[in-house]
Amino acid sequence: MRREFLRGRHWEAGGAPFRASTLAAAAPMSRVRIVSLPLDRRVSARLLSLGITPGRVLVVVDNRPEYPWSPVIVEVGGVEVAIGRGLAARINVEVAGENGAVGRHD
Repeated sequence: MRREFLRGRHWEAGGAPFRASTLAAAAPMSRVRIVSLPLDRRVSARLLSLGITPGRVLVVVDNRPEYPWSPVIVEVGGVEVAIGRGLAARINVEVAGENGAVGRHD
């Protein structure tokens, strides 16, 4: 299914919008699919070594945006990984359903 990026939102080919967000804004215990990683080579290489790759579905275990110093904790392949809030704000994600299918926000 073809998607186009338009002003911070994704549009499916059928014209129905759904929002892209960042990992720092994801709700706890939600499943998200990685859309894109930061362009910095060292940062991307580190994320790739942890198994955080575009298209991968993660479970957000803990995310407390009211505490800006707290990391975002995600589960990647059965292992919990803490990601700093600044880096998490640079990782674009979309909500994924139970089977990994992309869900819509309304």
